[in-house]
Amino acid sequence: MHTISSCPRHRRHAIAALIACTASLHFAAANAADVSITLPPGGGFSVRSSGGTDERLRVQSDGAVLLPALPASPQQGQLACFDGASGRLGNCSPAAASALAGPTGATGPAGPGGATGATGATGAQGATGATGSSGATGATGPIGLAGATGPAGPQGLQGVMGATGLTGAAGATGTAGATGATGPAGTGGAVSAVSMAAHNTAGSTIAVLLGGTNVPMPQAQNLGGGFLANGSSDVFTVPTTGRYRVKYAMRTTASTLASARVLINGASYPALTEVPSTSTNRYLGETIVTLIAGSTLQAQFYGMLGSVTLDGGAGATLIVEQMD
Repeated sequence: MHTISSCPRHRRHAIAALIACTASLHFAAANAADVSITLPPGGGFSVRSSGGTDERLRVQSDGAVLLPALPASPQQGQLACFDGASGRLGNCSPAAASALAGPTGATGPAGPGGATGATGATGAQGATGATGSSGATGATGPIGLAGATGPAGPQGLQGVMGATGLTGAAGATGTAGATGATGPAGTGGAVSAVSMAAHNTAGSTIAVLLGGTNVPMPQAQNLGGGFLANGSSDVFTVPTTGRYRVKYAMRTTASTLASARVLINGASYPALTEVPSTSTNRYLGETIVTLIAGSTLQAQFYGMLGSVTLDGGAGATLIVEQMD
């Protein structure tokens, strides 16, 4: 191995000094060609300090370049790299500098938690999310307490009047009243014995139909000269032809708009008909009419759907007497 020791000392610590010193050995060709140093077999090239004890640069026979004093040199702030193709030294590229970083080490244990920072300002409210699907219906809860009773509703429409019940049995005949005073003497002939009187003194309730309902008069009957009453005591038959005075009276416990009349042979007779314009509970009628034998008479309420209740005592009266 050959050692260069004649170069100036201020150039021994750099590669540039080596090149310049080597060039001075071949001063005849310094500007004509590169300096070439041929290493002996198994030997290397070494640059040492002036005392020859400290090796500064060494090139091995296998091409390895050593800088033995480099670890003791002050640290520098830049990296030096070489080009793999040409062997040129220079600044490292960003990629090379990044490659010099070692693999990421294992994550260290988490440090103790820091103090809680101050609460930040409330952020703006986000948009309302979509409504989720309805959940399953829960079990039925217990029945609550009964609520207070509500006010009474309006009165419903009156129902259809039921059929008239059977006529009750005739009551016992009352005691005869005191004899009235004798009337004035008549101007005509003898009074006819063909006459009748019938009453309803039981305070009966009559179901009234629009077409008419007969009023039974089974009490205090006095039928003379052949007058007849049917089984319900609501139709009376005239025995002989003649002129008759017919009068009736009916009284109810409450005022209604029911009408009243006496039918002759099933037909209304205007003089014996009363159609009130306002509610009433008193009905009266009287006239003289010619009747033939077999004619029928019957007193009725009609003209409404409802019921009326007769007064007790003389609640309903029908009197028919032959005039001549």
